[in-house]
Amino acid sequence: MSRATVIAVPTAPTSLTAALSGQAVVFAWNAPASSDASTSYVLEAGSAPGKSDLGQLDTRSAGRTMTATGVPPGTYFVRVRARTSTGTSSASNEITVAVGTRACGSKPLAPSGLTTSVTGTTLFLSWQAPIGGCPATSYLIEAGSQFGLADLASISTNDAATSFTWTNALNGTYVVRVKGVNADGVGPNADGVRVTVPGGPAAPACSAVPSPPTQLASNVAGSTVVLTWNPSVSGPATYILEAGSAPGLSDLFATATASAAALAITAAPGTYYMRLRARDNCGTSAPGNEIVVVVGADPTPSASPSMPLVRARDLVYQGSFRLPLSDFGVTTFAYGATALAFNPLHGSLFLVGHDHYQQVAEVSVPPTDPADVPGSFPTAALLQTLTDATDGRMDTVNPTDPNQKKIGGLLAYAGNLYVSVYSYYDGGQSQVLSHFVSGMDLGVQGDVRGPYQVGLLKAGYVSGYMALVPPAWQAALGGPALTGQCCIAIVTRTSFGPALFSLNPLDIGTKVPAPATPLLYYPENHGLGSWNGTNALYNGSTEVRGVVFPERTSSVLFFGRHGFGSFCYGEGTSVQSLAGRPVPNEPGVVYCYDEEDSSKGTHGYPYRYMVWAYDARDLAAVKNGQLQPWDIRPYATWTLDLPTSGSPTHLNGAAYDPQTGRIFLSQAGADGTKPLIHVYTVAVP
Repeated sequence: MSRATVIAVPTAPTSLTAALSGQAVVFAWNAPASSDASTSYVLEAGSAPGKSDLGQLDTRSAGRTMTATGVPPGTYFVRVRARTSTGTSSASNEITVAVGTRACGSKPLAPSGLTTSVTGTTLFLSWQAPIGGCPATSYLIEAGSQFGLADLASISTNDAATSFTWTNALNGTYVVRVKGVNADGVGPNADGVRVTVPGGPAAPACSAVPSPPTQLASNVAGSTVVLTWNPSVSGPATYILEAGSAPGLSDLFATATASAAALAITAAPGTYYMRLRARDNCGTSAPGNEIVVVVGADPTPSASPSMPLVRARDLVYQGSFRLPLSDFGVTTFAYGATALAFNPLHGSLFLVGHDHYQQVAEVSVPPTDPADVPGSFPTAALLQTLTDATDGRMDTVNPTDPNQKKIGGLLAYAGNLYVSVYSYYDGGQSQVLSHFVSGMDLGVQGDVRGPYQVGLLKAGYVSGYMALVPPAWQAALGGPALTGQCCIAIVTRTSFGPALFSLNPLDIGTKVPAPATPLLYYPENHGLGSWNGTNALYNGSTEVRGVVFPERTSSVLFFGRHGFGSFCYGEGTSVQSLAGRPVPNEPGVVYCYDEEDSSKGTHGYPYRYMVWAYDARDLAAVKNGQLQPWDIRPYATWTLDLPTSGSPTHLNGAAYDPQTGRIFLSQAGADGTKPLIHVYTVAVP
């Protein structure tokens, strides 16, 4: 009788990970624990968990990395198997890879069905993936001393597997929960489950989240990136490395590291914006300094004469949404929603609430549909409540001026929120300081720095709207961001038309003053139009409230409103027959026909929403000294017909999402006393 021979196939590879750069994906994994050396590995990709319907690839190599280039946009469920002379192993952990710009666009929904079991000091957890919504690429396990808390531990699984083994778990009785994670952030948690683990290590005491790591630096050799940093002073258990395709983003990867203050990774060719956070059982820190890491040839395109100019026909309406909260009180967006800024970390908007209180909040961006009518517009969720983003320092931009101070602009950049503030009526033209720097968590007190001076001109030129410069244009314009101001009271302190300066936000608070390169402004003797005249470009009734620079174009777009009627300075009246007549008991003051505004001041009724479009190549010529900032004119202007009516006619702000190409516009008085947010994209070749 013959004896059967048992042939052992290899065990599965472990710790499969992926790093993305555009349409290139770098996979890496650990070899199987079996003694037989693998001759090659097989990667499988599917359209759903466990499937291999999108492709199988034999690496034909014993190496434990593989780079796939030209991967079409989409979401892939990927795993790897080891292959030896004796057979093919079972699959490794499965990961979810989303290729393309914001392939889904929202955080994952909550997982469900969390179950636990304990063997000795090992805690086993399993759950079901979120049903519907955007898929989770990994999960976050949190442990808290009671339901709703995560004060004991926070652990990233680093893959899309729906089970986790916590060896040497904390001893005691506590609550564990699980949250889905993807490039858009951390989703809501599944219901917590109370567990008891005997004999494990005691949970360390903590009093506050760790401080951020500092002085992150890199050294690149081929495809290997060596990162070093100064550790958090509180000595966290781990660090989280985030990498994005633009400042502040983590859309390429976010991965936990060991507690050592150094790390070596393999990265595909590309440009990465990297930063670190410290994490321990008390929570996760704010990000440390952000660095730009270029692997291989720099793929960032340079400004090209062939980049198109945006025209009125290129703005495509994508729908609208409402703002949360009531119409009354301090915590409202009524008469507000100014100074919009897109937050790439959450795919959300920062914006100012009621005009009287000048507090800042963060709201979600719900899915919109251009077919919706006003009664069916979705409502944004409140992510961070209205808060004084300057920690009570707003008046310090100009302490000798008793008049109200207002937020002119917000900018989310490199993990910070930048806030510009101006004196509403600076009759003495004494304001010099304008910009603050804060963390992105509005609930954290004591992290605000400033105010600081930006540039060498009056604060009235720079204390308003802010925006990012596309990477292709940063060298040509002299910086990664823009700031400017226009059309505020006491006109001789500001620009007689849109103003714009390039700068590096990281210089604010580190250089005095923060350098700002003039690109566009109009002093009194070189105005875009006559302040007290009737014209189609600029006068005393003009407002400019936001600027965006769409990717892959040569256009810088300013948004606001302009009065196309006869210019008049005086007291507004809706009785047309009174126009031009003296106001009783007010010598020298006349009535101005204006059906929207009865106040004393500038009038130009009727008003229209307006876009001023400038060619970035002209701005670059100013930066290079070939033109003066007041020499250039918009290559086009057009009125903007919004899908809803608003009264009075004000555009309160504009923001831009470079990942999806969406422009967000705030229309005053379009939802009762609250604004509506309208969404557009730019359709250019």
